[in-house]
Amino acid sequence: MLRTIFIARLVWAVLIPACAADERAQNWSLTPTETIWHKRYTNCDKGYFVDLPSAAVAHATHPPNPNHGFLIRAADPGTKLQVTYEGGRIVGVEDEYNALLAPNARAQLRWDIQNTPGAKLQREKAIRFRGLPAVEATYRCVADGKPQITHELIAFRKADDLIYTLRLVTDPSHYSQDAALFKRIEAGFHIFPITNGECMNP
Repeated sequence: MLRTIFIARLVWAVLIPACAADERAQNWSLTPTETIWHKRYTNCDKGYFVDLPSAAVAHATHPPNPNHGFLIRAADPGTKLQVTYEGGRIVGVEDEYNALLAPNARAQLRWDIQNTPGAKLQREKAIRFRGLPAVEATYRCVADGKPQITHELIAFRKADDLIYTLRLVTDPSHYSQDAALFKRIEAGFHIFPITNGECMNP
């Protein structure tokens, strides 16, 4: 009996530090130009995290630039090469303070459309997203002579004056494929309370 208790305690002594180490595992690394994230992107300053698809790599700004979300290249979600919106086929998650003093998510959507040359709204729907008032919309335009589809989910965190934007930019021939990746990012998006003071992203 004593030996059984000793063995059980020994197993717990080994497992608990291992689990604690896993919880503290760093999900990001630095390249010369970017911060790249695996498994989970966390932004403790803006109160959210995103569980990433297993093969996807999320690309964010390089310190000391502000941390305002990430991009994933839909055509090659696992790439570690630098990713920007240029070239299209991008899934992005962005956060920003409500600098435009938008009264709701729909007002932010209107601003996005007005600032996309030639954009034509296809559909728009008011929703709730993670308990926040939100809008989901799809619009089309022509960029660099090629047809482009943008799908956005914009949520307004009024208590903290924050706007979250989940965005897909792609072309009609790849819309279904890239929308599936967008839906996985959407499913992995979660919010949590924002604390005062400094915080560390795992």
